[in-house]
Order: sequence, then structure tokens, then C-alpha cells
Amino acid sequence: MTDPGSPDRDFSALGQEADPRARARLAIQQVISWYGRELMQQRRSETPDPDRTAALQKGLERAQEDQRGLPQAEADEVQRLTDTYVALYRQLTES
Repeated sequence: MTDPGSPDRDFSALGQEADPRARARLAIQQVISWYGRELMQQRRSETPDPDRTAALQKGLERAQEDQRGLPQAEADEVQRLTDTYVALYRQLTES
């Protein structure tokens, strides 16, 4: 059972009838939120890992860039972004 406070890992809440851009936006936003939480933990840590912080920041910036480009993206790019970010979110949250 999914924790009510955690995001839906399979994004099924949107269903198949939802706007493809909305699914992409949700997937990207979930990844951005994950990176933000991880960065916050690193910054609050007594011994932050500079390499991990840099990698998290880079991932966050890449996701934000993709989010900014979403309104202009063609349909095939929207689908690619959805697939990429759903898979990335699953990978990031498997631990």
C-alpha cells in the first residue's frame, strides 16, 4: 500500500485520458521534488557529501530545464520526457 503522503510511483492517478503534457509535467515535478528533498537533507547534514550535492544539483537543474521546455515540446518529445522521468523517479525512489 502506498503511503498517503508519498507521491504515486506509477502515476496512475492521472489515468490514460489525462493530457499527455500533464503527465509529463507531473513526472518531471516528482523528480524535481525528490531532488529538492535530497538536497535539503545534504545541506542539513553534519557531513554533507560535496560530490553528491553537486550531482543532485545537476540533476535538479536538468529537470528544471526540461520542465521549462515542456510547453514548446512536440508530442513525441512530451512522450519521451514522460517515459524518461517516470523511469527516473522509479529508479530514484527504489531504495
